[in-house]
Amino acid sequence: MLDKPNVTQDRKLAQHILALYSPEYTNNPRDLTHATLDRDLFTKFITYARRFCKPNLTDEVVDDIVKGYIDMRKLGSNKNVITATPRQLESVIRISEALAKMRLSNWVEKKDVAEA
Repeated sequence: MLDKPNVTQDRKLAQHILALYSPEYTNNPRDLTHATLDRDLFTKFITYARRFCKPNLTDEVVDDIVKGYIDMRKLGSNKNVITATPRQLESVIRISEALAKMRLSNWVEKKDVAEA
């Protein structure tokens, strides 16, 4: 099975995969200050984040991820080389969510996607 870049199909696939990660949302970001944590507090932080933080993707972030995925796919179209697959797309989503979770945010932001 060949995986040839196709903007229309790539967009549909990216939107489908992102729909699995992007339920209905309202904008509710939190601003946190940076501090040094001792080991016990850090352990509690991680436990809390795992239990209570479930970052969601906004429509704006979804559009950025789709655009980035399509741009990565286009890089290989001239050379007939696959530069991105759905696996990389899902990796960007998971890394973006992890970055938001580290901020204890319920929303993935553009800066998370850019870093991912």
